[in-house]
Amino acid sequence: MRRERKPHNWEDDLRSDRAYARAVGWSAARWFITIFVGALLLSGLIWGITVLVSGPKGAGDAQIIKNDGRNRVNAQEEFHSIYNKIIATDQQITISATELAAATAAKNADDVKHWRSTLTGQRNVCVGAVGEYNAKTDQFSRGQWRDPVLPYKIDQADPATDCQPAQVTATAAPTN
Repeated sequence: MRRERKPHNWEDDLRSDRAYARAVGWSAARWFITIFVGALLLSGLIWGITVLVSGPKGAGDAQIIKNDGRNRVNAQEEFHSIYNKIIATDQQITISATELAAATAAKNADDVKHWRSTLTGQRNVCVGAVGEYNAKTDQFSRGQWRDPVLPYKIDQADPATDCQPAQVTATAAPTN
């Protein structure tokens, strides 16, 4: 007996192929979504850990910078430089005040204007340097490394650093 062959049903094959493709597509989509959500969760976890350790890490980094040898040397040099600028500017203020007194006594209006302007500028420079010095003494990375021979803060009552001229008499002779 011979078996009769049925004609091949292409529609069944096509349905079967579509079902397989659909299953593979959904499987790929599930994998993609799983990996994407996993990556989001992992990055969120890493971010959270970073936030938790940022305080101690930041404090540690600040200590490293503060205790760096270059920072210590630069801070000491900077304090000496600013302090010497204050002393020199205070002395220049006295010189300018002497010149102003001499110009006033000589009734030279142009010189009086010049020396008043110069004196004002020098006082501003001195006050700015005092403010800078005093601010640096409180800075985290600088203040600790100030040379102990220098004052902690500039004493505005000290005639050497008060940004005011020493006693000047109106009878001083011009030096130029």
